[in-house]
Parts: sequence; structure tokens; C-alpha cells
Amino acid sequence: MSELEETLATIRHEWKKRNEESQSSRGKQSPKAQRVPIEYDEAEDPLDENTADSAPAASSRSAAPSSPLSRDERDVERRVILEELRTGNISVEEAERRLNSLN
Repeated sequence: MSELEETLATIRHEWKKRNEESQSSRGKQSPKAQRVPIEYDEAEDPLDENTADSAPAASSRSAAPSSPLSRDERDVERRVILEELRTGNISVEEAERRLNSLN
């Protein structure tokens, strides 16, 4: 009888321990908000848009000489990519790749 009591005590102890571990792991696995840094290009700064509209197109090209597209063309292309992403026509990875290729 004493062996049975010891076995039951051991089983109860292990059961409690598993329950405590599962409860603590549930707390760790719960989704939490994460802060993600947002990178802005100087050409995309909303304050610069007012000044860029009055500046000639050559000055906006000089800000990004490596890109063959003008700033307005890149903005249009970004909107197209984001709209395709919103409607589900492309994946997040594809949108990210295409957006990165615009720079």
C-alpha cells in the first residue's frame, strides 16, 4: 500500500510540475506587440514633398542618381505594388522585393 501511495504522490507532483510549466509557457507564447523601426528615405519625407514639387525634375534625379525612375514614377510604382499587396495579387515577400528594387 505504501508503494502505491508513493507512486501516486510522484504522479501528482509530476502533474503539478507539468501544469505549472505549461501555464508559464502559455504566458511566454502569447502574442505581443512589437516595435519595428521604420526607415525613411530623405526623398520620401512628407516635408520635402512640398519643396520637391516646386523644384525642377533634374534636382529630384540628382537626389537619387542610381535610380533610372523619377521620384514621381517611383511613387506611382509604390502605390501600384501596395495596391496589389492589399488585394492579395502578390505576396508580402514579392511586394518587399519589388519595393526594394525601386531604390
